[in-house]
Amino acid sequence: MGVRESLSPKQTWATFLRNHASEIWACDFLQTHDVFFRTVFVFVIIELGSRRVVHFRVTRNPTDQWTAQQLREATPFGEKPRFLIRDNDSKFGPSFARVAAEIEVLKTPY
Repeated sequence: MGVRESLSPKQTWATFLRNHASEIWACDFLQTHDVFFRTVFVFVIIELGSRRVVHFRVTRNPTDQWTAQQLREATPFGEKPRFLIRDNDSKFGPSFARVAAEIEVLKTPY
């Protein structure tokens, strides 16, 4: 069952989030700088229901393969969310899509 089927005609996005928060994870990159003023990227995955940080890692060069590996590490033993919210960044490419094949990915608007 996809998001379209989960959202009834009378159900708003806020209601959907409230009803399925424990099944939804969100992931994104935070850009910051280290003590030498070099750019680093922090990849974070949170569970919306509990606001718990599921996984995070830091890198200087995030790639599709690196991001896919982080999702693998965040989902040991097949424990995956039903939905994953992410943006349209190129760091979420084909490798990431293969790892997230059993998860319904919800892309944020541009």
